[in-house]
Amino acid sequence: MPARTHYISDRMLPDAIRSACDKRGITVTSFSDDWILKLQKDQQEEWIHVYSFSCNNAAAAANASDKVATSVILESAALPIVPHVTARTYISRARRTPDIKAIANNGPVVIKPIHGHGAQDVARYDDIDEALTFINASSIPAWAISPFLDLTKELRIILFDDEPLLAYEKTNPVIDDGLRLFNLSQGATAVTVDLNSLDPAILDLAKRAISTIGLRLAAVDIVFDKESEPFILEINTGFSLEHYARQSADNKKRAYKIYDSVIGKIFK
Repeated sequence: MPARTHYISDRMLPDAIRSACDKRGITVTSFSDDWILKLQKDQQEEWIHVYSFSCNNAAAAANASDKVATSVILESAALPIVPHVTARTYISRARRTPDIKAIANNGPVVIKPIHGHGAQDVARYDDIDEALTFINASSIPAWAISPFLDLTKELRIILFDDEPLLAYEKTNPVIDDGLRLFNLSQGATAVTVDLNSLDPAILDLAKRAISTIGLRLAAVDIVFDKESEPFILEINTGFSLEHYARQSADNKKRAYKIYDSVIGKIFK
């Protein structure tokens, strides 16, 4: 499996947060080289941990960071999803369970760390037994398996309290061992979508997903198959705008505006 990286040391977020806070008289205290920020004004105190904001409920954010938890919670609300099942936990080895057999359905599968992001360690296997063998030999303790889908498009919608802040399509995916990687960190290109032209049904799907998980601020990734059917792939509470902002000057302006809006909503 090829190594993939998307680490950014010179992040845009701290400067954007400071700019938004300076306008509002909010004090920013930095820890760990700007990876942790404490925001204070009067009696209100908020935190940013890397890309995660304290305005979200901790349990809801934990569910969103777990790909299997997100899948089963959204499925319980009858939302269209890309199903994920647990292939290996911290205490058990991966094996052919009924859930895994149903997911594989004698076809190719995609494996990924349950708490992974940025396409790190994501891989396709045509044979489920080969996938399970790899998982059991891995040092990563918790894995998820999903069916391989021939996807044609991925759309990200960022919302705060049901208000869409940004939508963009991820285009020019990188092809890696038969997988289309729509991650900007891996080289895909963001095409901003006018919020006024966003399909109301797709926007409603994103709102329902965030509401079902119990979040205020999050990015919903919706994928489409060849029949243009939408499926919720995942929900990100610690979403990054770093790669989006680096793709154009206009994108960078939008990113700063989004963080300004977020801070304005948190410190009303």
